[in-house]
Amino acid sequence: MTFKRSINGFAETIFRIFMLISTFTAVDIIYHYLYETNYGLYAVPMSYYLNKLIVGTILGIVAYIILNNMLKWTKYSYKKISIFSLIIVIPLQIKYFMSGHFTLFQNITIVLAHYAFLLAILTIYYKIYDMDYLG
Repeated sequence: MTFKRSINGFAETIFRIFMLISTFTAVDIIYHYLYETNYGLYAVPMSYYLNKLIVGTILGIVAYIILNNMLKWTKYSYKKISIFSLIIVIPLQIKYFMSGHFTLFQNITIVLAHYAFLLAILTIYYKIYDMDYLG
């Protein structure tokens, strides 16, 4: 019975992480669209968003495992949300930098924007849904 409950709990956590990354991707689509339309900058292929959704969810699960198992020293805090965001944003941006999508300067500004977006989304989700599953 407890094993089934823990599987259901983990499945719910994966679903919540997927929803977080979906929201993050939707905000990113709007961000890129506005910059492409208004400034002709930051144009990306559509595969970029699908990749962000898949890889971001996987990185979110990794972040959850790290925060839940390795960082027991702190209850909910902005530190945990910051670490969760960094574990997702940094590897994604390194992948995009290595593939040559943008210049170094563009990657730095984009990583800061992505970090701010994900941090804001995580904070809102935590407040609305009482996301204790981060640890």
